[in-house]
Amino acid sequence: MKIRIMGTKHECEVMQDFFRKKLQNCKGYSVSRLYANRGSTDIYRLYIEFNISSNTVDFERLKGGNQ
Repeated sequence: MKIRIMGTKHECEVMQDFFRKKLQNCKGYSVSRLYANRGSTDIYRLYIEFNISSNTVDFERLKGGNQ
């Protein structure tokens, strides 16, 4: 699964930090660097990619489970 996040530079930086903290104990994910959107000087994007099977402890953590 790949998620694209678009927003201002600050908004994207906040989301980068959020996902890195939320996923720090999980395997099989990546958080990309910021990319400037084509044709825009103030909108950026980043990508969050997951390679986590739905029957793992890491997936339960993503859902907010206690495992």
